[in-house]
Amino acid sequence: MSERNIINYILPSEKLSIPSNTNNSDIQICTSKQYIIPSDWYQQYESYKKGGNHPGKIPTSRFFDLDFKTIEELPTINSSFPFISLTKNLPKQITPFDYTIIDYHEWLILSNTFGSDGEVIYRPKRGSFRSISSPDFSNDTLRLETSDIILPLSARKNIERKSWRFEDFDLKIGSFDNKVSINTVGIVSSKIGLEGFSGSDGFNSSLQVLFSIKGVVEYFVQNSETGEFGNSEFLLKAAAIFTTVLYTYSGLVISEFLHKSCNVVEKDPGLVLQGLINKIDIELGCNNFLGDDVFNGVLTIENLCLNCSKLKVYQMKFNYLNFKPANTLEESLQSFFKTKTQLIYCSKCNKDTFIKKITKMSVYPNYFMIILKRWEEKRPPILNSCKFKRKLKINADYKLISVIAELNKKYVCYSKRKKAWYFYENEKYSKSSHHAVVDSYPYVLLYKKVI
Repeated sequence: MSERNIINYILPSEKLSIPSNTNNSDIQICTSKQYIIPSDWYQQYESYKKGGNHPGKIPTSRFFDLDFKTIEELPTINSSFPFISLTKNLPKQITPFDYTIIDYHEWLILSNTFGSDGEVIYRPKRGSFRSISSPDFSNDTLRLETSDIILPLSARKNIERKSWRFEDFDLKIGSFDNKVSINTVGIVSSKIGLEGFSGSDGFNSSLQVLFSIKGVVEYFVQNSETGEFGNSEFLLKAAAIFTTVLYTYSGLVISEFLHKSCNVVEKDPGLVLQGLINKIDIELGCNNFLGDDVFNGVLTIENLCLNCSKLKVYQMKFNYLNFKPANTLEESLQSFFKTKTQLIYCSKCNKDTFIKKITKMSVYPNYFMIILKRWEEKRPPILNSCKFKRKLKINADYKLISVIAELNKKYVCYSKRKKAWYFYENEKYSKSSHHAVVDSYPYVLLYKKVI
């Protein structure tokens, strides 16, 4: 870890440096701190999100030489346009400067994406800040004179730079402070304006399916540091919430953070997932993670005109398949891929003619997502049970890793973590069994290719 300066905004009597040999897991994270950045840089960043020039590194160094020791009163702060004004206590050679206060999660994304000269921490009252490497402090906690909520070191050590759900993570809750987890989630939700939402079962189930895909969380966290998401508010929000997942044991979060970005008003998790995946795919553009390594399936469609025998063949990439449920999943797939006769326009005949349509899967995706079309406008719901199995064979072998189902008029999710199945309902979870999974009433099925 490179050396960086951490400065207390109110009393920066000295710059505290974290030694370059300090391990990342030895640094405590305080999600309730606020940070100060230059307002002109923040305005350039807002312009950059709309297609303007790159704002460059955050120039926090301009704050480093300011002497606040002589300030007896806190500066007047206007929430709509915060600024520091000259007072009789300020040295005459120091000129006023505009600043913007941002929260921890926004600072995390901006500093990792664009870089900075160091951290300038805003405090509403006088206090002290030390890294755990400072003298007189143990290696177990980071002390603050304010009532900030600290993520415990025990929760950080095993989660740094990796997802909680894979082989290298110990699936025991005992090492995690559950109260802190709840508080952390609460802080995140309030910072991004989610406290007014309710009934999040469709969203949370949809996110649990995405969390089941190995590498998705890591992809968003790592790419938020490279500037790839710098001009997309949607992707920055996604990166913020996926970063939060790294600091919670279960990965359960209040999930409506994407609601406004997606403009999704449906609670049906199938429609929610379509909106999320399509939005991410569009925002990431060509050659993105989802298209290259996750949902990389290709359909080949052949249209044969029954009048002139003209054959038109084209290929289409897909992120998921969406079709009506039959009594079983096998019957549903057979119906989707069966040869059909349709009336469409033929350019050679110059009129609408009957064609024979054949659909084949020419590239089998690494993750095969099936969204069952149970709802159609102005029609009653399709209530077929659509029985499914844990293993699926369609010229490629797949194993089931996640299911969104309906239970007691709520959307729930079953996801496999390591070798065990877990049941997720809103922000609650418990261990389950494969028997409960295959007996559920499915809306979304996610299979992973067996290589």
